[in-house]
Amino acid sequence: MEHSARQSEDTTGATGLRGRKKAKRREVILKEAGKLFAAQGIEATTMAAIAEHAGVSPPTVFNYFGSKDNLLNSLIFEGAEATRTRWKGNYNRTDQPLADAITGFLGEVSDYTLRIAGKRVWRYAEAMNIRRPNTEFVERFSLLDSELVAELARFLNARNLELRSGQDPDPAFLADLFFDRWTAQYLNFIKKDEMKLETHLGLLGADIEAMVALLFTDDCAQQPTLTLAKARHGSR
Repeated sequence: MEHSARQSEDTTGATGLRGRKKAKRREVILKEAGKLFAAQGIEATTMAAIAEHAGVSPPTVFNYFGSKDNLLNSLIFEGAEATRTRWKGNYNRTDQPLADAITGFLGEVSDYTLRIAGKRVWRYAEAMNIRRPNTEFVERFSLLDSELVAELARFLNARNLELRSGQDPDPAFLADLFFDRWTAQYLNFIKKDEMKLETHLGLLGADIEAMVALLFTDDCAQQPTLTLAKARHGSR
């Protein structure tokens, strides 16, 4: 029985090691694909070139992803999910003015999208939205936007917001407003290769600050209080 137990442990350990190696290989393929997409464009990048830069065979790349479109999907959507996961740690922060907190979330989306793909890739993705609006890629792209808006809405919902109008705030509607502003600034950013991330974040921050000053009371804008029950619900 002791021998069988050791065999089982050895098998489990080997399986775990193989799994980690596969995950690492997949990560390397995605990273190298992102570099090539950014440097020479998606259509000009072949699966063979990705394989060469990743140090694997072309069949290995196909085994992992099936096609270049699937690889691009994984690059974009897995990176965005990582951004959302990291942002959830900010739900309970109360040490920032509201505009800084919102800009921080949207700015992190900008920063991370560039790190996973680059402007050239995102221009391609936006063009796909226009040229091929009914594809699975565009559907997933729209879903990603919706998930990011929902994440921002949950963050806003975790705070006692006070509007200058005296009306009850609608976190979902407000999140849409802020995300639309980010989208406009981000599209302008990716169209201009010479524009630095810092410039984009400065322009975005100025827009968000102006919107917050227009919409919210001074006390709320400076330091919105946390509604603990909402925060616990939002961070699940």
